[in-house]
Amino acid sequence: MPRGPYRGQPLRRLELAGKQTDGRDVLGVIGHRDQTGRRGRGDPGDAIWTRLAALGFEGVDYDGLEDLEVGKRRQAALNAAARKTAAAAGIAYQLVVVDGIVGPASIAAARRLGFARWRDVAA
Repeated sequence: MPRGPYRGQPLRRLELAGKQTDGRDVLGVIGHRDQTGRRGRGDPGDAIWTRLAALGFEGVDYDGLEDLEVGKRRQAALNAAARKTAAAAGIAYQLVVVDGIVGPASIAAARRLGFARWRDVAA
């Protein structure tokens, strides 16, 4: 989820020059206000982010590409753990692509290696 207080504008990675992007490299929990400057009456404000943080959601600087950097470090850590596990068991293990984009393959690899949450993977 976005770290820090709302700055009154969408994330630069999601709205460029007033136009919505596809956001294909942005993964995590984001809100309507992070996607557009045209917020509606139903915007929950900061309360939702406070609740998510209390539940253990991790805040990152999306515009600073922190989510991708953390993702790459964790994917590399998963691959290292997978190599070690595979070598000890004498089995082949499919490695994840280290691109920072935490998709289904990264989450599945983390779970296979015993991590309950993405943030539990040591980066």
